[in-house]
Formats: sequence, structure tokens, C-alpha cells
Amino acid sequence: MMAVVRGTDALDMLCALYDLLARITRQFDRARLLHVHFKNWDTWATIFHVDTIEFELDAQPVPQDVITPEFTLEDKYNLDARAVKGGIKQYLRAFCHPFISQAVNDMEFGRGKPVASPPGLLLAMAGISGVGNCSIFYYENEDRRLIRIVGIGYQDWNGYRLEYAAGELAGSGHKLRLSGLV
Repeated sequence: MMAVVRGTDALDMLCALYDLLARITRQFDRARLLHVHFKNWDTWATIFHVDTIEFELDAQPVPQDVITPEFTLEDKYNLDARAVKGGIKQYLRAFCHPFISQAVNDMEFGRGKPVASPPGLLLAMAGISGVGNCSIFYYENEDRRLIRIVGIGYQDWNGYRLEYAAGELAGSGHKLRLSGLV
């Protein structure tokens, strides 16, 4: 994969590889939670095809004690990670699209950062300085089975620009200034 990264001269291909890496990370994290025994890396590498940008984890039954969160966005409920990624993409500008996958990955595995106000609000953000970024504001219930997205946007020099705002963030308009991360 590093050879492909070094060999590319197109920003679009580099962003597609970044999206692929986020997807692989999410699948490996999920596999680790599911206690899936990995094939050796050489076998996994043969599944990865740079031209088609495809990589999928072999289907494994999910044990009952593993938490796989469901997402809520707007009036859509019970969304999985792939469906919520498509929903988020509808709200964001193209320069933010390559970073959606990593932000969803952070939400799914509890790596969001708490925001000082309002209480309980979390922020998942991914991006590359000077290229683009994706910021998702959300709440999760106590057992992390349900994630409710209330804001989607990106960070600019003046704060956060929201392309979608609901619930507690609906009155904030298109600009949001945070008092800080906790």
C-alpha cells in the first residue's frame, strides 16, 4: 500500500487510499472485538486490490456480547456504519468526503472527544490540514448502542461550519464556536 501512496500524484487517489485505510482500520477493530482469528498478512494482502479499492473482512457471526452501535441521522433510524457514511456525505462538500470514514470509525469505537457545552455532546473529527476535514457532533447512550448525530460540518479558521444541525445545535445557525473540548 505504501508503494501505491508513494507512486500516486493525484490528490483524489490519495484521498481514496485514506478512505480505504480508515475502512480497513474499522474492519480490523471490529474483527478484534469479535475475536476473529486473522489469516496471516500475506493472505490478507492478496485480497487488497488497489485498482478497485476493495477490501472486505470475511463474514463472521457476531457474538451477542459485542456491541455494534446503530446510528440515527435526521429521521433515519437503525443505520449501520456504511449507511450513516452515505447519509453524512449528502450534507458535506466534496473536499470533506474522504474524511467521513475515519470520523465514523471514531464514533463507532468510542474515540469521540467530549465538548464542554452542551453536556454529553461528543465530537468526532478527521482531516488533513490544508486539504479538508469532517466534524460530526453526536450523543451516545450509556451502553454505546445508539449514536444520535446532531451536527455535521467542517472546521475552518473561524470555528465549525455546520452543514446539518439538529436538536441542541439547531439554533446555532451555520457557525458554531465551542468553548473547548473537555
